[in-house]
Amino acid sequence: MTKNKFAMVTRCDENVEELTKVTHPILRDYAEQWGCDFITLDKKEDWMVDYELAHYRILKVRELLEIYERVLVIDSDIVITPTCPNPFDVVPVDKIGSIYEDKGSREAMRQGVIMSIQERFGDVNWSEGYINTGFFVVSQRHSNIFQRLVSQYNGNTEVWTGFGYDDALIGYNIHKFGHEVCELSYQFNHMSMFSEDWNNNASRFNSHVIHYAGLARFPDDRSGRVLTNGNDMACRLELIKNDMDRITDGLMAFNSVEPLGVQGYGSRCYSAGLGAANNPVVLKVPNTKECMKRELKVLSSDIKGIVKCLDVGSSDIGAFLVLEKLHDLPETLNDEIMLAVATDVLITLRQLYKNGIPWICRLEHIKMDDDGHIKLIDFGDDPYKSIPFYGKTEAQEAIMTNGDCDSNGNYNMRHLYPLSGYIACMKYLCDKN
Repeated sequence: MTKNKFAMVTRCDENVEELTKVTHPILRDYAEQWGCDFITLDKKEDWMVDYELAHYRILKVRELLEIYERVLVIDSDIVITPTCPNPFDVVPVDKIGSIYEDKGSREAMRQGVIMSIQERFGDVNWSEGYINTGFFVVSQRHSNIFQRLVSQYNGNTEVWTGFGYDDALIGYNIHKFGHEVCELSYQFNHMSMFSEDWNNNASRFNSHVIHYAGLARFPDDRSGRVLTNGNDMACRLELIKNDMDRITDGLMAFNSVEPLGVQGYGSRCYSAGLGAANNPVVLKVPNTKECMKRELKVLSSDIKGIVKCLDVGSSDIGAFLVLEKLHDLPETLNDEIMLAVATDVLITLRQLYKNGIPWICRLEHIKMDDDGHIKLIDFGDDPYKSIPFYGKTEAQEAIMTNGDCDSNGNYNMRHLYPLSGYIACMKYLCDKN
């Protein structure tokens, strides 16, 4: 009796037991998360010979597709990273999901295999699009690709014993039976070939799935060793363990993490790029647990006009918030813009106060997003232990001061007094109301 409609299927045996002890717990976790039964193909079929043993266990998927609606075939030398979406949500049910391997440094060789297999089993109009079954999504309608081929020389039913084994055989059947492929980004099956110059030396840590296939010569291998051949299991295992340490330290998904100072955020901050798109974010490490609690209470609310919290993480830098990257206000603001900024701040202040959330009124806590919207930051400090930036009298005097204006009437934000005066007065009104 099956538990789920989907299955995650992987090939393994006693020869890779040390590897599967490390990788299978991760695969099982994601199988449960994605609503899959986790199935290992570890039995030898009578018709298999030794060199076919591991590769062609994949043909058992045909029988599994009589039970399951969809199947994710995944190699055991794979690590899934926290950024990976559910592949069944990515691949349409009527298509096969796979990356293409005939690219960059592998293009000529893989397309040579495409030609060779058709010379033996017949032309199926296949010229490009060499799949990889290391991360491979199929549905019941695709069950006919998991079968042996008929030789056009002797009529025997055979498997392909040349380079590529099941990748070549299944790719052949895909074209023979006219199935469509949803080409996945290399991030769903990041082998070392995708970290080469032709692909801009893409980091595997920006991908959803890391596949330690073949020589697995990744350029930023922290172990200091390079795999000399695909059978060096000890070296491969060391690489996987090192990478898993990096993934679990919480900073795997971020690029170019650099100290940013305080920058008005009130704590240690780091600038970083998030994911493959390298979207700019700020990693904020609150000073204390209480600061983190206060910050999260505010950022988890539906109040508009405050910085967005994208995620929460933990690493060797401490527990941190992932915040959208905002910009400082321009150095000069005319009266109209200054009034608009102050008005936006007032609207947000009223929302905060209605929800019982105090906020320290400092100009460095006022930022602007990419669309020009004003947003407030830094809700971790205890405002009752802080001195107000301006009182009512000083604020009124600041508004009437013209000493910070240039010849065009624009206020110089290096001095900040006029705008802070506006805001302090409005804060005073909020306090009164």
